[in-house]
Amino acid sequence: MVQLALTNNFAEPQKIQLEYLDLINDLFMEVNPIPVKEAMNMVGWNAGPCRLPLCEMTDDHKAKMKACLTKHNLIK
Repeated sequence: MVQLALTNNFAEPQKIQLEYLDLINDLFMEVNPIPVKEAMNMVGWNAGPCRLPLCEMTDDHKAKMKACLTKHNLIK
């Protein structure tokens, strides 16, 4: 997106952002960085667990994140 914008192509990055808006919103469904770390772990990047005082995502939110990542072909 940044590379496109740097070439003054703003329509394509906007299209990409709108395509992934649900994922962007899901990354903020709990306190940061909980959803980001969970998503990273789900796609296979070992981000490890959150440290106190943060806790794991709720099971409902984990399921929602997994569905969103699957929808965008980031996991199977």
